[in-house]
Amino acid sequence: MRIALPFYLLLSLLFTPAAFSQMAPVPADPLELVTENARVLVTPEERSAAIELLNRARQNYNLHNARAPFTLKASFTATGQAFYEGAGTMEETWLGERRWRWTAQIGDSSTGRLSYGGHIYSTGSVEPVPLRVYMARGAIFAPVPALITGQMIRSASVNYKGNQITCILLSGEVPTTPAPRYWVETEYCIDPASGLLQIWSVAPGIYVTYDYSDALQFHRHTVARQISFVEDGQTVLDLHLDSLEEVGTVDANLFKPTPEMLQHGPSFSMSPPNRFPIRTESAAETDGPYDIQPIIVHAIIDNASGKVLEAEALQNSNPSLAQEAVNLVKHSSNSATGVEREVFINVQLHLQRPGRAQNTAP
Repeated sequence: MRIALPFYLLLSLLFTPAAFSQMAPVPADPLELVTENARVLVTPEERSAAIELLNRARQNYNLHNARAPFTLKASFTATGQAFYEGAGTMEETWLGERRWRWTAQIGDSSTGRLSYGGHIYSTGSVEPVPLRVYMARGAIFAPVPALITGQMIRSASVNYKGNQITCILLSGEVPTTPAPRYWVETEYCIDPASGLLQIWSVAPGIYVTYDYSDALQFHRHTVARQISFVEDGQTVLDLHLDSLEEVGTVDANLFKPTPEMLQHGPSFSMSPPNRFPIRTESAAETDGPYDIQPIIVHAIIDNASGKVLEAEALQNSNPSLAQEAVNLVKHSSNSATGVEREVFINVQLHLQRPGRAQNTAP
């Protein structure tokens, strides 16, 4: 199976009103705050206010736009089902857009990138960037997207830890009737008073929580010291920011590629998380009211071959369906883009009704 259709074209083909009516609802989760009727923001004033709140949260974590160069150190523990798990560390020194270096270790592997002379080089023993490192870097440096114009925006005011915060839902298009969160929506829950991001959920089943009780302060940036990833109700990544400081004296050689790096040549860059759907017929049967059971599969796709390097299901209440979705993703054929990709694939399993022959049409 080759996945090549543009994201919004896929949305228009797969997410019709009829498809939404056949799809099982987003599973209940203690961290899913939009469980009642979020509404579409229609007026320019409402949309502008929501985008402004998102931009406040984004700019707070956009450390790469900070006026002062910095060194950040973090440690983490990963305990899920990804290929690379265990204790890990990460360190980044950022001097400017074209002069930076970061390294990470997880388990017995090391990875990293170095910017020099307009090229990016790999610093570690592992060329692909492990899934958990993607997650850690995304949560620290880029949890909120820069481009929001044109997306459908829904919003709900919710109670979180005794405070009223605003949850903003972004998607290509969903029904306009007020409703809880849909499978295709990405969620950002933000304290409107402080502009601080509280919960980030790329897709249902994965929730990133930000704890500001001992926050780091850096040039008007307030960064949570403790960040946790919860998947299907289980914590899979605990991330602790050990320090965030202005750069002191550094060895200039740290920002130059070694002879081995130069011999290997420039490496691929990393991209923000991407989402797209796959519809497939399943041999599983259902007596319930819904014909389509979504399973979100979180994966890494290789830059050169398009092969899936790591994959995990975010919904595991039905292990057989979860494994079916993961197997489908692992054996899919994807375009080689030259960029390693972190993706969230909405695998929509079309379940069979008892006694009905399975549709085997391609």
